[in-house]
This record gives sequence, structure tokens and C-alpha cells, in this order.
Amino acid sequence: MTTTTLFVKPTILPNIIIKDILEYLLNRIEDDFEYLIGFIHRYTLISKKWNEEIIRKLKVNNSLTTCKFEFINNSYQTAIISNYEMINKWFQLADRYNIAFELNSKLLLDKNKLGGEIRDKVVTFTDFTDKFTKSDFNYYKTLKKVVFHIYKFDSENLLSEFCDNIKYKLFLFCQCGYQEIPENITEIVFNQNLFTRLKIGVYVTITQLGYYNQLTQLRHFELDSIKISKNALYSILSRSPNLQKLSINGIILLDCTLDTIVKWIADISKFQKLSIVSNDTISLKSVLDLFNRVQCKHVEIRFHNIKYETKEEITSAVINNTSIEKFQFITLDVRSHTNSDETMKLDYLSIWKDKSHLKEVEIFREDRCITEMANLEKLDIKFYQGTKSKELEKYIIPTKLPKLEELKILGFEFSTINQILKTNPNITKMTLLALEINELVSILDSQQFPTLSDLFIEMVCKGKKKCEENVVLSAFQNNTTLRWLKIREYEIEIKKPQSFLMSIIQVNRSYISLIIFFGPKKNYYEDQIDYNLLDEILSNNTTIKKLCLPSTVTINDYIYSKKLIHIFNKYSVIRAP
Repeated sequence: MTTTTLFVKPTILPNIIIKDILEYLLNRIEDDFEYLIGFIHRYTLISKKWNEEIIRKLKVNNSLTTCKFEFINNSYQTAIISNYEMINKWFQLADRYNIAFELNSKLLLDKNKLGGEIRDKVVTFTDFTDKFTKSDFNYYKTLKKVVFHIYKFDSENLLSEFCDNIKYKLFLFCQCGYQEIPENITEIVFNQNLFTRLKIGVYVTITQLGYYNQLTQLRHFELDSIKISKNALYSILSRSPNLQKLSINGIILLDCTLDTIVKWIADISKFQKLSIVSNDTISLKSVLDLFNRVQCKHVEIRFHNIKYETKEEITSAVINNTSIEKFQFITLDVRSHTNSDETMKLDYLSIWKDKSHLKEVEIFREDRCITEMANLEKLDIKFYQGTKSKELEKYIIPTKLPKLEELKILGFEFSTINQILKTNPNITKMTLLALEINELVSILDSQQFPTLSDLFIEMVCKGKKKCEENVVLSAFQNNTTLRWLKIREYEIEIKKPQSFLMSIIQVNRSYISLIIFFGPKKNYYEDQIDYNLLDEILSNNTTIKKLCLPSTVTINDYIYSKKLIHIFNKYSVIRAP
């Protein structure tokens, strides 16, 4: 009898596919010079031809940040630190292998400390506090965006020279007292059509603006706790035809009522998002008029001092708006215009006529109206345990919402959550306030909840029923459907939390992201990690992309040793938090 040996010809992947795979791995961890340096060192050892035909065609897709905030003396003070040594190492490698990348800097870098040319790499300056000159713009040839942060009006930042092909954003604040913006600054900010986003906040006063130029660049406008006149607000908004987002929070109106401003906003409200929060007095008539005429998909409106003329005004109130898709439904006490001691309840949800257009809502009360939201995709129920949550359970448990994919639910018993998931099998993402340990074991059972892929739990506690550690470990290991799992507080003591986590990913091949914060925080020493075993686990588990596995946990920080960082980078795993 003769034995025939079959030779299978190996499959040779085209260079373009290899390049795409490598580029995916290169960009798997965002904004980390150390990871990029280690990656290029590792993948350039194959051959010179490999480097020429594949490595030189790679591109870093996300802009790299050259500066980071760091704590000073364990306090809340921060400093912006530039790691020139690490930046220069990356520059040399990228230049050697012709790898394309872009930079995002928080300040002007010291060219004398840089070992490479950056003029064609910097695309964004953020948190920028320096003055910009024409020569700076000429130097940074590829610059696309500059974000200014101004905290005092005598700053020369806004006396910068501007260029037409760059997008500018401005955050303008005053550190103390209410101060009028000087005319030379208002002319730049509100007349030169420079900024795509403006945020004016805290201790700033704006009165008269006599400008006429159209602010066609402005897309996002925010006012936060400032004093402003009717003329100034009207001047800005009437000259901003392309505005997409408007946010007004706690402003003080100098010469008009909130009713006047709200009526005018209703006339022009073709934004993507409108947010208004105010404690000023406003009439119920103006509120209903705004709700019925606003043409925005995302609306956040919170008026805390609504006055009504007659009780019939509330009992006959109707909101008939089919443009709004995202809203937070709350019940308010509204007061009589003539008698401030007389109050009535205003419930937006009950007077909302057509709920079929709603796609994302938050609710704070029990109501059978939820059954009318046929196209709901995201539901956030902020209800704590008690008699009212029991009332809501009557309506929500049997309700089938065919398009509901995401559910955030606070304060319900696990039996209710269990039934909701089984009634609505399309739910793939869920956020829960708290679970007992035996309930966690149940929700990790893939056979019971086969569609759940994304789970966030605020807290896991012991509860009344005891659950052995090996039972919990087995539940984590054997789940086959969850891809993203995060537990903010795991309040049950685990003897060796690092070994516990490693045991999970040693068996499980489903989790893309696994983040569990074990508490209360204690010091876990570096020698509790078996680095050889971790290396072996990550070499076999190619699914996990993000993992919380620090070498040491202190009261203030999660610390990864250099050895641990090397292993994470070797297998392109993101370190959390």
C-alpha cells in the first residue's frame, strides 16, 4: 500500500489586501505615538521589498495630538506637555518609510526642539492661546482648522491674521465680573465671517452690534450665562443663514422678555438642533407656539418658570409637531399668571398629538403613551423604584416597539428588564443602573438574551443571593453574544482581579471591549500579572480590542507598566480607561 502526500499550494494575498490589513491594525489604537513607533519597528523587520511595496503606502487616518494635559503635584492643576522625544522618534520613522500622517497641536511647537519638518503635517490647532501671524500660516502649509480659547479681552489672540481657506472656532469667556466685549473684538467675531463655531460664555456682556456682513461660515452658536441685548442676539442670528445648532443656556436678557426671543426663534428655527434652558418667566402661549412651529429634529427645551392665563389653556393644550425626533419629556409645575400660588401640571408627553415621528426620547413618568411611539429607536427611562415605576411596568412590559434598538433604564427590577428584552428582541444595546450578582449571571446568559451585544452597567452589588466566584467567571467566559461590556463599579471583592480578567479573555472570543472597574479601589501589584501568560492569551485572542487591565490601581489613577504597555501595543489592544 502506497501513501500519497498532497501538497496544498499556499494562498498568496495581493499587496493591496495586506496593506489594508496592516493599515487597520496601525489605526486600531488612536493617537498614541508609542504604539505607532512599536508597530513600525515590528512590521519593518520582514524584508526590504516588503517595506518598499507595503509599509511605504500606509497612512495614519486620525490626527495625532502633539500635546497632552498632565496633572501637577497630584492636584487639579494641569499643564500642556509636549513630548518632543517621542514626536521626533515618530517623525524619523514616518519620514524613513514615507508614512502619511497629520498632527493636531494645542500650541505652537518649538521648531528648535523638533528633529523633523512639520510644516506639511499640522492640520489643526486646538485649545489655542497664542497669537497667529501670516508667517505662521505660511509655515503650516496644510493647516485646516484653528480653535481659539480666549479668557480675557486684553489678549492679542484675536488680533491674529486670518486666512480664507482655514476653519476657525472660538470659545470666548471672561474670568470675573460682567464685561462688555471691546469693539475691536466684536468686529472680528461678529462681522468678519471667520468662525464656524462660536461659544460665548460666563461674565460676558454684548449690547449693540451695528454690523451687516453675513455670517455664512457660522454653523454652531452657543450662549452660556451671558448678558445680551435683543439687538445683539437678533443681529447675530439674522445674519447666520447656515446655522445648524443653537444653544441658549441661562442668559440674562437686557431689554426684552423671553417671550419676545422665543417667538422670534420659532420664526427662524430651521436648525438641526435647538437647545434653550432658562429660569426667566415665559407665557404658556409662547412655549406652545415654539413647540408647534420649531423645525428641528433634536430639541432640548427646559423652561422653569412658565405662567398660564387660564386653566383651559392647559387642559386644551396640544403639540402637533412632526419635525421633532429627539426630545426629553418631563412634567412641570406651571403657575397662574395672576396667582403665583396656583399651580397646574404641564405634561408634554400627554399633549403630544402624533408620537409616531419620535425616534429617541427620555421619559420621567408612567404613561401608556409609549405604545404610540411606533418608530422609536432609543428609549431612556429615568424612573426609580416605587409605586410609579410599578404603574409604568403595566404599559412597557407588553409593549412591542419594532424599531427599538437601544434601551437605557434606571430603577426597575430585573424581572421587568427580563420581560422587556424578551418582548423586544431587536434591542441590542442596554444601559442599566444596578444589578445584583445573580442577576448579572442571568443577563450574561446568551441563550436567554441572544440579541444583546452592548451592555453598560453602572453598578454590580452582592444582593441577597450568594454567587460563587467561579460561577460568575464562567458566566463571563461563556457569553457568546456581547461585544461591548462595561461595568463602572463592581462592588464584590475579587481575590485576584487581574487573573480574573485574564481568565475571561483566555476562554471568551466574543468581547471586543471588556472594561470592569473593581471597587473599592485597592493597590494591585505588578507581580500579580503573569506577563508570559498574558502574551500568550492575546496572541490567541484576536477579537479583544479594548481592555481594562492595569498593573497598579491607586486611589487617583490606573497605571500601566512599560512591560504591560509593550504587550498591549504588540497585539494592538487599547488600554482603558
